[in-house]
Amino acid sequence: MSIVIFKNKIFTEMKKYLFILAALLITLTSFAQDGKMNKKQKKAKHFSEALAEKYDLDEAKTKEVYELKLTQMNKSGQIAKKKKSGEITVEEAKAQNKKINKGTSSSLMSICGATDKKAFNAELKAINQELKNAH
Repeated sequence: MSIVIFKNKIFTEMKKYLFILAALLITLTSFAQDGKMNKKQKKAKHFSEALAEKYDLDEAKTKEVYELKLTQMNKSGQIAKKKKSGEITVEEAKAQNKKINKGTSSSLMSICGATDKKAFNAELKAINQELKNAH
């Protein structure tokens, strides 16, 4: 009888330690994934948070801004690579970036509910400059 009680006690202790270990691993994994944000993702996150604060955006719209900004930065990065490799000229790169930026700006304006395009673009430029100086 005493052997059974002793085995149950050991089993209970082992379960407790396994539970603690599992909780620790889950916590560490979640922190590790947060740390894997690349530069573009961090910039897009800060940009979306700044725009959300300025225009009082809800979580869904903030996420939409984040995705839009990240897409814009990825496309601009692809254009820069093509320009660097000589696939496209400097002028072609500028034209493509201008097209992407114009589309992004229009979409952001729509998300934020802004009506004055000139003022909105000035605000975007200011936010981008702030973020550039901060990082």
